[in-house]
Amino acid sequence: MSELDLTEEEFRKLIEEKAPDAWTRLVKKSLRYVMRIVLPIINFDYHYAEDVSQLVFIELLKSLGTLDDLSKFKPFLARIAVRAALKFKKRLERAGMSPPQWMEDSKGTVEREAREEPEECRRLRRCIEMLPPRQREVINLFYFAELSYKETAVAMKTSPNNVLQLLFKARRRLKGFMEE
Repeated sequence: MSELDLTEEEFRKLIEEKAPDAWTRLVKKSLRYVMRIVLPIINFDYHYAEDVSQLVFIELLKSLGTLDDLSKFKPFLARIAVRAALKFKKRLERAGMSPPQWMEDSKGTVEREAREEPEECRRLRRCIEMLPPRQREVINLFYFAELSYKETAVAMKTSPNNVLQLLFKARRRLKGFMEE
């Protein structure tokens, strides 16, 4: 059994026949994982993350036949999620609507959905946004999506050593940002 609780036989059935019962199980098991990847990329806006996750599963359904090994599913899904979130964010930015970090309530005052979030967390999030795209991506995948070095490398289409280098540079840059 895999981490998705699908047997190899169910996985093959899912790929070859697109069996609805196996697909439903796969989506339910994977949704939280996809949301953990997508949320940091689009500034923790839950509604946009739901939209992106739908796009992720549509893309997954289209490209599932190219995956031949169930053990590679998690990085495969992570790569699709990262690409979909970045594409979605870019489309919003082109339209002049960057994903909001703050929401306005009906009285017009600005209010964070998670109001109790410490200032240090907000500051760290702003610093992460200032990182170059590859460093920001490696931070999001490794820390927020909780992928291993190898899974992060597969999702970013690079080597594990490059992931280590990117993480080192990103941490060093974040430390500098946080000390300013």
